[in-house]
Amino acid sequence: MKHSIIILLISLFLSFVAVAQEEYSTPQLPDSLVERLKENRGTDLNRAMALDDVIMFYFDDHRIVDATSFINELGDVANSIHDNYWIAKSHYYKALCVYYTYNAEFLAHANKALRIAETLRKNEASQLLLARIYLARSAYFFDNNLFPECQESINNGLKIAEKNGFHSLKHLFLGNLGAMLEHLEKYEDAIDIFKENLKNKFNLSALPNIAASYRELHQYDSAVFYVDSVISYVTKMEKMNGNDGYQLIRAYQIKALVFIDLNLWDQAIKSLDASKYYTAQYGDKSLFSRELLLRADALNGLGKYEQALKTIDNAIDIANTSNLINIEWMAVKLKSDILDNMKAYKREVETLRYFITLTDTLNNRENVEKVQIQKFQQETMAMEQQYELQQAAMRQRHRLIWLSFAFLFVVGALLTVIFMLNRKRKLETIAAVLDTRNREVTSKTLEQMHLNQVLQEVVTKLTYFANNPKGNNNAVDITIRDLKGLIDNGSAKDFDYFFTQVHPDFYKKLQADFPDLTPNDLRLCAYIKSNLNVKEVAELTGVSADSVKTARSRLRKKLCITDPYASLSKFLGKY
Repeated sequence: MKHSIIILLISLFLSFVAVAQEEYSTPQLPDSLVERLKENRGTDLNRAMALDDVIMFYFDDHRIVDATSFINELGDVANSIHDNYWIAKSHYYKALCVYYTYNAEFLAHANKALRIAETLRKNEASQLLLARIYLARSAYFFDNNLFPECQESINNGLKIAEKNGFHSLKHLFLGNLGAMLEHLEKYEDAIDIFKENLKNKFNLSALPNIAASYRELHQYDSAVFYVDSVISYVTKMEKMNGNDGYQLIRAYQIKALVFIDLNLWDQAIKSLDASKYYTAQYGDKSLFSRELLLRADALNGLGKYEQALKTIDNAIDIANTSNLINIEWMAVKLKSDILDNMKAYKREVETLRYFITLTDTLNNRENVEKVQIQKFQQETMAMEQQYELQQAAMRQRHRLIWLSFAFLFVVGALLTVIFMLNRKRKLETIAAVLDTRNREVTSKTLEQMHLNQVLQEVVTKLTYFANNPKGNNNAVDITIRDLKGLIDNGSAKDFDYFFTQVHPDFYKKLQADFPDLTPNDLRLCAYIKSNLNVKEVAELTGVSADSVKTARSRLRKKLCITDPYASLSKFLGKY
């Protein structure tokens, strides 16, 4: 039973009509297309048409991902020229691009393209685009087991294709319909669809699908006939493209499935060996992991359990790193069968736990996808409100613009006020400095006037003494003493003035702590704080150095400094 479930799941994967991701080689863009891009560099309709041709070249060559940058540019150009046809087409291309890179954003782009395309004026181009969108949606819904939605997309697409004579698209829709019927186990109906499709136009992908359906009906001779037809047809080609290689690999794998069903394990491995070269060249992780899965199944049938286990572990690793959770699920299921045959029950239990985890993950993913479908259906129903919403958004933008202007005006006014306040502060600072300089000049002027007055008196006295030399010795001594006092007093005043400019609160703080200090004591403290030594203080005050030392000793007592080694300068540095 376990074996038959694995075979059924593998065959269902092989039955879907897929488009190859890339070819064996990656040819450069043709010179004609390169030249078109160079000639049309602007953001206009000609550029959009040139980009469309480049994208179609990559799509025809099955190099979807290589077209990504051109698709993004087409979207930018379409938005710039406000052309809904090209906007819809760019979203259609983006949907295809993310579809082949297993990105969940497919439905968002596909639905957006559909909503816009349905509003376009009906002509051949718009109807062709609409049919292609339905084709892409049908493939997506098929992959996600959403068969009612898949059937609806196929029916809508077939109507458009038949009405407008899009024969190639009609064959593709019928191919998807056959694949869906096969997945629903309606194999005879699927075979009829595939064969009917072949009558109208040869389609290589239909042959492996017919073979897969015959295999499910256990009509193995018919199944082998169709896969051998594919193998014979493709291997005789001088040059095969990506889709030809893909169908050849599918044919070999379906043939291996037939041999596994018939317990012809060696024949199954030979069939897989024949496709091994093409699978490696094709580089598709999905096909490669499936090939390993089938090989492990055949080795399990031969009883080569260790070799089968090694092969299936390789398949699990590739599926896991490539985010191929369905194949990983099948591989883990087969691994549990192999371990069961080996009677390695402990390892089988661990594998079954992993299998349950993968099953939960698959179920959660399906639930998320169903929620996304419902979400986008609701968005489609809300299309009638889109215009009103756009108008409301436009009004809101206008309000925001006016609010932005008002905000900028307020900010500008605030910046102006701040600038004016800063300027006022600077002017006040300059005025204060000027006032200080003015007071300094005034003080110096008054001192100079006083000095001139005293000197004038001295000159008068000396002139009198010169005219009356007798009996004036004492007067000369008095005059000399007055001059010395004038010098000392001027030096002290100058020092006090400049010292208080640097240390404005020094005298105030010191006298607050030591109220018994005399003016001379305070001035001596200022000299010491200014780092003047004994000799310099003596010269400045006009007394001897010993007198200065004596004054310093008395000052230490008044400042209550008992430690003879304590620095008087360091003590005064606190003030």
